[in-house]
Amino acid sequence: MQQIFLGVNPGGEQYWIVADGSNTTSDNLTYKYIDVNSSGDVYVLGDVAKSDYSHRNYTGFHKYDKNGTNTYYKRYRWSGSANPSGSACGMGTLTNGEFIVGNYSGSNTYVAGLGYVSASSGAMGWQKNFCQPHSNTSGHVLERMCVSNNNRIVGVEPGAGTGSKDIKFWEVGATGGLVNDWEISTRSTGSGSNYGCTHRALTFDSSGNFYMAGRRGGTSTYNSWGWICKFNTSMQLQWNRELGRNGSYELHAFNAIVVDSSGNVYLAGETRSGPTLGLVVKYNSSGVIQWQKQLDHSSFSGSGNNLSLFGIALNDDEDYIYVCGSQDGWGTHPMWAKIAVDGTYQWSRYFRDMDGNHADRLRCIKVKGDNLYMGGNWYIGSSKYHGLVVKLPADGSCTGDYGPNNCFRYSSYTNPLNSLSLTDQGLLHNGSPWYVGAPSNTFQMSTPPQTLGTDTVGWSEQKVAKDICS
Repeated sequence: MQQIFLGVNPGGEQYWIVADGSNTTSDNLTYKYIDVNSSGDVYVLGDVAKSDYSHRNYTGFHKYDKNGTNTYYKRYRWSGSANPSGSACGMGTLTNGEFIVGNYSGSNTYVAGLGYVSASSGAMGWQKNFCQPHSNTSGHVLERMCVSNNNRIVGVEPGAGTGSKDIKFWEVGATGGLVNDWEISTRSTGSGSNYGCTHRALTFDSSGNFYMAGRRGGTSTYNSWGWICKFNTSMQLQWNRELGRNGSYELHAFNAIVVDSSGNVYLAGETRSGPTLGLVVKYNSSGVIQWQKQLDHSSFSGSGNNLSLFGIALNDDEDYIYVCGSQDGWGTHPMWAKIAVDGTYQWSRYFRDMDGNHADRLRCIKVKGDNLYMGGNWYIGSSKYHGLVVKLPADGSCTGDYGPNNCFRYSSYTNPLNSLSLTDQGLLHNGSPWYVGAPSNTFQMSTPPQTLGTDTVGWSEQKVAKDICS
C-alpha cells in the first residue's frame, strides 16, 4: 500500500492519498463505488483483475479509517473453478449500517449481501442468485444495483449491447427476498444504430423515486444518445428523456447520476462530436432540461485532450455538484471539477503521476461535510494498476507536490464549461411511451450454485508523506 498523507487542517482533519496494491502480485485494482460513514470511515468497492488472466476478476471491498489507515481488505471470489470472474456493480448502505453490494459473473449471476454489522468486519452475510425460472445460471440478471434510504434494493439486468432488448429490473428486501420485478420496453427494432439501450447509473431520491440512466443508440452508425428515466415509488414511469444528436460518430452518454432533495437530476458523462469531452446536465423534477454543459480540456499540454466523466456528487448544502473522471492531455490522469447547481463553473483540479506512467483514472466521488472522497486506479507500469483512494478538502485547497521526490502533483487548472445545444426529447417505443410491466419470466431467488469465498488480503505500505499542508 502506498500512502501519501497530504496534511492536517487546523481542525485536525487529515488528508491523504492511498494507492492499494503490491509490486509482487498480479492483482490489478479499480475502485468504482465509494461511501463514507458518520465517523469518517471510507469504504470502496471495485474490481480486482488478475493480470495473468488465471482468475479473471474478483470483487474487492476495502475500509479505511478517517486518517487513511487500513482497517481491512476483503477480496470476494467464486468457489470452484467454473467462471471464476466477477465484477462489482453497486454498493449501498442499509439503515443498520450494513452494506449491500452487487456482483455479477458471466453466466453465474449474483447479488451478494455482505453482512457488515456497522461495516466493522467485512464478514459475509447472505448471498442470493437471481435467475430465470428454468436455470440457476441463466445469463446476466444483475449488472447494476442501488439502495434507497429506506432499504429498497433494486437491481437491473444489462441492456442490449446491440439491437433491441427489453430491460428487466427487480426489487429485493434487506434479507434478499424478492419483492417485485418489472421489465421496460426500451425501443423498436430496425434502427440504423449498432448500439442497444444500456444503463450505466441508478439511484433513488429521498422520496423513494427511482432513476435509471445510460446510453441509447440513435439512427446513424456509431451513434448514441444519453437517456434518463424517472419512476415513482411503485415503479410507474413518470418521464424519460434522451439527449444527443444523430450522425455518424456522434456519441453521447450518461455515466453517473445524483438527485437533490427537490428532485432535480444531475448527470455526468461524455459527449463526442470530435474529441470526447465531459457532459454535465441538469433536469428538474418534471424532466424539463435546465442546462447542458460541455466540460472542455484547456490548459493541458500533450496530445489527445479527451475527457470522460464517471462520477458525480452533491455537497451537503446542495448548492454545488462535483464531477470526476480522467483526461489525457499528459496521458490519462485523474481530474475533478466543482460546478454550481445553476451550471456556473467554479474550478478544476488534477493529479499528475510524476513517475511518468500517466495512465490513472477516477471513477467515483463523494462529498461529506468539508471533505471530498474519490476512488479509481493508479497505473504503476508494466500493465499493473493499484486502487486509488483519496481524501481532500472540498474547497480545492492543499495543492502541491507530494510523496518521495515529489512524485505526485496535485494542482489546479482550467476546464472551460461551455453550453451545449444537443437535442432533448422524450423517448418512444414503436411511437408510444416506454411500457413498464411484469416480465414474461418472473425471477427466482436461490442459494447460488457457487458461493463467494472471502480472502483477507494485505499489501505493504511503500510510500509515505504526511503533514504536508498542516
